[in-house]
Amino acid sequence: MKIDFQKQLLLRPNASLVIFLGHNGLMDFQFEEYPPLEKEKVKDCIVLCCKSRQYFSPIIKKYNANPVLLTEQLMYPGAMVLEAAIEGWIKGENKEMIRIRAAESYAKNQGISVKSAKGIFSKL
Repeated sequence: MKIDFQKQLLLRPNASLVIFLGHNGLMDFQFEEYPPLEKEKVKDCIVLCCKSRQYFSPIIKKYNANPVLLTEQLMYPGAMVLEAAIEGWIKGENKEMIRIRAAESYAKNQGISVKSAKGIFSKL
């Protein structure tokens, strides 16, 4: 099992947004090292998996990415959250507005309060 998030940050020089959605394999193993970017183009990123801020922050920092949405807790990385976040990102909303969109979508899907769902997503 490999996490290709680093490769996507490295190999997609023209991408504006890089996304990882799925199981946090970094909780199970160490990631491979990749060389630093030759060009320092900042890319936005969304990482939807369990405890993404804790595990992905070193990668995000290494590749000079701009986190738009990360998580603090264990969570179900459903596509409905990604859809809500991307909609806000496309509209140019700030990180907190995107976080609220994600929380509202997650709350509806999981049958929990928006307040509880907001705790899943990092304050950036």
